[in-house]
Amino acid sequence: MNKTVIIGSGFSSAVLTRTLDLNNNTTIFDKSRGPGGRSSTRRVENVGFFDHGLQFISPKTEEFDFFLNQYLES
Repeated sequence: MNKTVIIGSGFSSAVLTRTLDLNNNTTIFDKSRGPGGRSSTRRVENVGFFDHGLQFISPKTEEFDFFLNQYLES
């Protein structure tokens, strides 16, 4: 049985894990306290929690548009 290790638990790692169907045989390492990478939730004292960081994704090719739409429909 092959074991896969992914360094970083951001958006790209989530897409990679799902695309390659690695859910049951993958270990993901990240230097932060939790998953999310730059698209994580931050707590600010006297303000509360808010999401931040993920960049806007805009497909520029038909192939990338098709790829994204597969996951939007599921």
